[in-house]
Amino acid sequence: MNEHVNRATSLGLLLLGTSSICALIITTFSLQASPQIYWWLALLCVLIWIAVVFRKGFLIGMPLSAAVLFFLYRCRSDDLGAELQDLMDAVSSAYFSSFGNSSAEEVFEPAVSSHMVALLLILFLITAFISVSLSAGNFRITLVLLGTLPVFCLCIAVNGTPPVLPVLGLFLFWCGALLSGDAFRLGDAGGRTALMGFLPCLAVLAILLWFFRPSTYQADEQARKVSQRFDRLGNALSDVLDGKNGILSLTGTLGTSDALSGWDHGDGALDLTIPYDFSAQNHEIFVLQTGARGSFYLRGRSFGDYSGTGWLAASENAGSSALSYAAQVVSRSPGSQTYYFSILADQPYEALYLPYYSVTDYIGDVFVPSGGRTAYGGDYYLPGPEASPTQLPDSLLGSEQQYRRYVQSYYTRLPDSTRTVLQNVCLQNGLSSDRDDIVNRVADFVRAGSTYDIGVGPYPDNDYAVYFLTVERRGYCIHYATAACALYRALGIPARVCEGFLITAEPETEITVCGADAHAWVEVYSSGIGWLPVEVTAGSSEPASQETTDSALMNAELNDSTVSEPEEQEPENPSTDTSSPLPGSGDDMSVPGENGGKNLPGSGESENEGDGASGDSVNAVSRPVRVILRMLAFVFAVLAIALLLFLLRYFALSALKNRKLSVQDGRARAIHLYQQAERLLRFGGSIPDAVRIPAEKSCFSLHEISEEELAASRHALDHLTKELYAGMSPWKKFVFRYCYVNTST
Repeated sequence: MNEHVNRATSLGLLLLGTSSICALIITTFSLQASPQIYWWLALLCVLIWIAVVFRKGFLIGMPLSAAVLFFLYRCRSDDLGAELQDLMDAVSSAYFSSFGNSSAEEVFEPAVSSHMVALLLILFLITAFISVSLSAGNFRITLVLLGTLPVFCLCIAVNGTPPVLPVLGLFLFWCGALLSGDAFRLGDAGGRTALMGFLPCLAVLAILLWFFRPSTYQADEQARKVSQRFDRLGNALSDVLDGKNGILSLTGTLGTSDALSGWDHGDGALDLTIPYDFSAQNHEIFVLQTGARGSFYLRGRSFGDYSGTGWLAASENAGSSALSYAAQVVSRSPGSQTYYFSILADQPYEALYLPYYSVTDYIGDVFVPSGGRTAYGGDYYLPGPEASPTQLPDSLLGSEQQYRRYVQSYYTRLPDSTRTVLQNVCLQNGLSSDRDDIVNRVADFVRAGSTYDIGVGPYPDNDYAVYFLTVERRGYCIHYATAACALYRALGIPARVCEGFLITAEPETEITVCGADAHAWVEVYSSGIGWLPVEVTAGSSEPASQETTDSALMNAELNDSTVSEPEEQEPENPSTDTSSPLPGSGDDMSVPGENGGKNLPGSGESENEGDGASGDSVNAVSRPVRVILRMLAFVFAVLAIALLLFLLRYFALSALKNRKLSVQDGRARAIHLYQQAERLLRFGGSIPDAVRIPAEKSCFSLHEISEEELAASRHALDHLTKELYAGMSPWKKFVFRYCYVNTST
């Protein structure tokens, strides 16, 4: 009875597992296949099951399986090669869409009417492996998991909402395999145990699905956070397989929903000691649409106190609206131009991300609070080609004067040790606040002789600004911004680090802003104007640069060490110096450079990548190839681990066998020799009397077993082992020797 139950249970588990995998693959990769595929798959499962379970079933099951596949190839497939190619394209497209931030134009469109035959060919191989695993005499559960778990993980990695029934089917399949035991024996009660445990599990799941139907499920905030963590973990794994060290910084981002860049960890501070988190690059932040063309900043938040290894959250200055000062000046300048922008985020973030010169009525100094908004927009202003500077409205002159005193004391703070070293650096390199073009000179000095490297590790020093400028000269945008900001402060120039996004936009076109577009730069305060952005990262050009703005006024005012009334300032005419201008000019805001003017951090002639590089520099044709290579690398890694575990098992069992044969007790050795002979029965033959008789004496009498009897027993067992081994096929020899560890004793 047990024999029939075990075989039936094996067939049932095989049908359940393969059909669940088939449904999961079809749903995950949007393959084209008719419902008939499950009937053909069931037929293949039965034939393979016959070939594996019955002693001579191989002569029946495998030829019939080959005949079924040949029939499908000739009668149901127009072009099997085209099906396989299209199936691989579907898989590659799914992974690229999940990890490569695919655009809408790159959505996969099937080129064939059906993938059924190609999919059945792949499922045939999976079914054969699962069937052999379910019939294995030892390590059955390990083989079953090895044949199904990688497929399950590869599907779940790209499927944000996996189908419920296939997933439940796979879990039931695993439960049944676990309940039936780690070895397939026709005479034991493994099948009966599996059925007794399997049927109640099935009943409970059916009741739960009836009352809690998946179609009515609504994900709450906690479920979304868990999903985001797994998604970031998948992106980190993708980056590791792509040769990046993203896994090192998982602890910095998995716990927060407001960590938008690879260095910002959502707590209002920047920790420079944590490596760049590559998993943040593919995180979609929001969708932007604007009426202008070219590159521009989207400002998020700024940071205040420098700690040596990072930046702390800046303190708000009560009673001032410093973020609106520069926008007020630009909007009142003759010839300024107005453009609209709109942003739609997937969740509310703490700060609004706004273009420069768009804030004219917000109260705040560090950032503009979102207030829970996910959709917002408005107008922002850019100086015209012949714009001349103006001054703030009379209503803001008093508050700007008070704020100017505040920034002169607060945004020039530095640790004493940092200030001393950087003042010497300025003295040695001719950097003086008396120069009209000092803002641009500091930016040039920071960029000169440095190398952009987003993969740089933590510095072995507690002062990152000093170490970058005097030792390393290697880092990415946050390191450049830190060094430049510290230099400005050492010269007495109010400055702060600001983070946000650097975007290249087209008019009336929706742009998906991702973590890869994140960037950091420096803001320098200009008396009577406000905070102005300065680009300091190597390989980056300040967006929308032009030579007819009031940047000359910014540098002139920086030389004024006294606090004067803004109306007494006389702006200088723009000269031919190369000081950093106000971003934005006219209708075309593009920056000369590669990638159609999208001169993001990480573009240009340096080896920059990430940190503002949205991935456009990657050849679109090579992306699917890279995804497939990462998949193959993952499969090879799994196979290598499985091989290592297999070898470890082999050596462990060999050592255990040798230890049992070396015990001093002759009775125990005789019994062990009998157990070894009993294991050989599955491959044929019978137990020799020289092995059986000493074992029976050991079990049923008090007689000691002599060394002569043990030697004869071992000789008989060796002879049986060699005789069976000589008559086996190569595959059975491998199983005999390495899976069952049957070698000469």
